[in-house]
Amino acid sequence: MTGITGQIIAVVDDDDAVRDSLRFFLETVDHPVVAFASGPEFLAYYGSGLACLILDHHMPEMTGLQVAEQLRGGGSRLPIFAGDRFAIAVHRSSCCRTRDREGPRKTSQRR
Repeated sequence: MTGITGQIIAVVDDDDAVRDSLRFFLETVDHPVVAFASGPEFLAYYGSGLACLILDHHMPEMTGLQVAEQLRGGGSRLPIFAGDRFAIAVHRSSCCRTRDREGPRKTSQRR
């Protein structure tokens, strides 16, 4: 991850355990992190200075794809890493349309 050390990584996930784990992991390798429980919460914060966005797709209120589309519609070029425990064809093709990368499936179970 050379080149982004010291820059802030945003994590958006409605699952507390996943969000906290990602934050902990990234902070242990010296990356500052801001974490959000929802897309609208992130969008209210969003500004320059972020290195990238780690984004859950299946969230209440607003999906990860909707967050990505809103960012891209506003001209943002923020790198987005989208992941979820579901890997469905529609999600993959949608990520390709917004030029974002689909990540690995999460293995955590939603309650």
